[in-house]
Amino acid sequence: MKSKKLLLINGISAIIGFYVIVYASSDKEGGKIFYLISRFVEVPDLRNMVYFTCFILLILAFLAFFLHDENSKVNKKTYQFLFTASILGFVPFFSYFSSILALVSGVLYLTDYVSLSKKDV
Repeated sequence: MKSKKLLLINGISAIIGFYVIVYASSDKEGGKIFYLISRFVEVPDLRNMVYFTCFILLILAFLAFFLHDENSKVNKKTYQFLFTASILGFVPFFSYFSSILALVSGVLYLTDYVSLSKKDV
């Protein structure tokens, strides 16, 4: 990876994407995770928010693929998790699985960022 800032940006955006996808995909009437939050914030079309979030994650995954070099100490599976999470988010049935993959990708990105920043010091 040529830029450690991209690792940080991808990690934070993947974790934020996890929360957005889970919130937008949750069943408000069923008493799931974000029921209390959804009572205060009403967004008329939450599915578009999921599509937009997955599109942003897809752009970040492609950017990470193109900037990945063979001598990089960043695990390639991290990019694959983010790419898979962004693709699966476009299918409504796989929204929760997409959010889990986005969370895993975000954690992996942040651990790679921390490990690379410790090696530079």
